[in-house]
Amino acid sequence: MRRSGLLLAMLAPLACGPTTGHRAQQTLAPAAVLDSAQEPLLACVDAVLAGSPYVERRLTKRAGENPRKQYVKLRNPPGPLSTGLGFAVEPARGAPREFVVEYAWPGPWQGANGMKPPPEQRVSDIEGQMMADIGAELLRQVRSECAPAAPGEPVCSRVAQGRSGRCVLGT
Repeated sequence: MRRSGLLLAMLAPLACGPTTGHRAQQTLAPAAVLDSAQEPLLACVDAVLAGSPYVERRLTKRAGENPRKQYVKLRNPPGPLSTGLGFAVEPARGAPREFVVEYAWPGPWQGANGMKPPPEQRVSDIEGQMMADIGAELLRQVRSECAPAAPGEPVCSRVAQGRSGRCVLGT
């Protein structure tokens, strides 16, 4: 009994002293975790995507070379080849500068495997434009909830020789 009292007396100054608190939490945090200033932003983005009428579910969790990127499956995709998109807060580390949505732009190369005819170009362009519209709207939703001071409107364009699309909103 006397030893446990002595142990408590020795631990009390440590528990109540200046070694506890925010500084101790910082030294114990794993190096792979994003800095705490960005975690609320990522949590907000996750919540907006989870509550969006466009998103059915997340396909992958944040991981890999860009822990701020995730893939989502759309609730009502515009076509059988355009079912999901990637959503990222970029750059992968440091202060975010932009929100980015990336998606495959439907085209004749998607049906070129010989199993079925390639889609008509007009239909592919309509599907691709619908994906761009969905991406821009997701960016507006995220800006509204997570970064209301973000300037401008989302800008969408075709990239990778027209095989994919990318919508960007600066923060």
